[in-house]
Amino acid sequence: MATLYTYSLTPTTLGCGATANLTLTIVNSGAAQTGGRQTIVLQIPTGTGENALTPSISGISVTASTATTQAGWAGAILNGRSGYSLKLQGPPLAAGQVLNFGINTVAINTAPGTVVLPITEQFTNPMGTTSLILQKQFLDLQILSFAPEDAFTSVPGETTLDWTVQGGSYTVLLPNNVQRPTQGTGPFSDKYPVSITVGPSTQFTLQLWTDNHQYITANATVYAGTVSAALTNNSLGPVDLTAPVTFNWSSNYAVAPLYLSPTPSGTSKVNNSGTMTFVPGSMLTNNASSLTVTLQANGWQSPAQAVTSVFFNPVQILWLRYSDSTKTAVTWGAKNYISRGTSLIQTAGVWTLTAAGPGGPIQQQLGPVSAVQVQLFTATPSSPQIGDTVTLSYSTANALGLTLNGAATPWDATTQSGSTSFPYAGPSLLTLVATGTGNTSVSSLLSLPF
Repeated sequence: MATLYTYSLTPTTLGCGATANLTLTIVNSGAAQTGGRQTIVLQIPTGTGENALTPSISGISVTASTATTQAGWAGAILNGRSGYSLKLQGPPLAAGQVLNFGINTVAINTAPGTVVLPITEQFTNPMGTTSLILQKQFLDLQILSFAPEDAFTSVPGETTLDWTVQGGSYTVLLPNNVQRPTQGTGPFSDKYPVSITVGPSTQFTLQLWTDNHQYITANATVYAGTVSAALTNNSLGPVDLTAPVTFNWSSNYAVAPLYLSPTPSGTSKVNNSGTMTFVPGSMLTNNASSLTVTLQANGWQSPAQAVTSVFFNPVQILWLRYSDSTKTAVTWGAKNYISRGTSLIQTAGVWTLTAAGPGGPIQQQLGPVSAVQVQLFTATPSSPQIGDTVTLSYSTANALGLTLNGAATPWDATTQSGSTSFPYAGPSLLTLVATGTGNTSVSSLLSLPF
């Protein structure tokens, strides 16, 4: 028996392998219908063959237009003895009334052919039947490529998705819901920047749509790169406290700024890679032999830290001696010392020099004590000219041996004083070392000319 209502399903031509949104339209072209609730059944052939529409009804959703819903009609996919079907129910239609249902996200199988979808009006006796016919064919619809420019990125971070498509009218990028038109008949390339806010990965879907509500999809994944950091310095060994040192750093998948500390300004905010030169010894406040600098980088599975250390030459007392033979005033010199904690005090005629710095504090005494001392070390004249005869004079206490610039001297150390003369050949540094009991020693540095 013929149906009372007329039926149409669009689009009528479907792309093999595409996903389609179908629209079922029902029209009462005749007189108004009366009676109770009506049921209409649309069979959905499933499978992979040429006469099947879709391999599975999984993912298919059914929607109704606002007017259809207000008219009291609804639909649902059912699995019955004769296979899958769309069952529609509602009150009789008035003359000229139209119903619209969406059969959405239908995955069309890959076999070209003709699909027949039987319709049965179960509210008549006998039941009215008809069929809708759809054609499946290969469409010129291709996503040739879809990938991020950076497969790994920082979190939060950004990258750009690139794609090339052929056919279709527009693309839709999900989950951003960005629609972009395609251009031309050949391959068309486009790109779009995206933000990555979570890890370990974010998936994006590109849909290539036709004007008749069919589309194909491709997926691309952007991964959160695990943040890492590296930090080095250019000191090849121990350095003096006054030596500048250059620090070099780099990072992967870090979110700027990074944090470098300590620096002369405290904790410095820095870029993902770079260099910084400063004097690490200027920040030493104790007797530590090294300074450790830390780089912290934030990002996915953060923070990442990298450290590098600068090692310092030890503090040295270069000399502690009387200014002249009256032995009423003293002069001293030190190397690699820090002012805080360095002091010279006199107690009961004994001068004690304490020098703070790497490996310190160290001490040296001058006066009536048992420690070995270089009490005087002078040159006459004090500002010689080239060729002048210079006389070196010294006075020690408790010395058992002497060296001058690391070599033996002509002096008898046990006499605790002496002098020698030599022709002056130019500026030089003279170091007198006196050794005492227990192999203890002190040095006294004299610079010519003064």
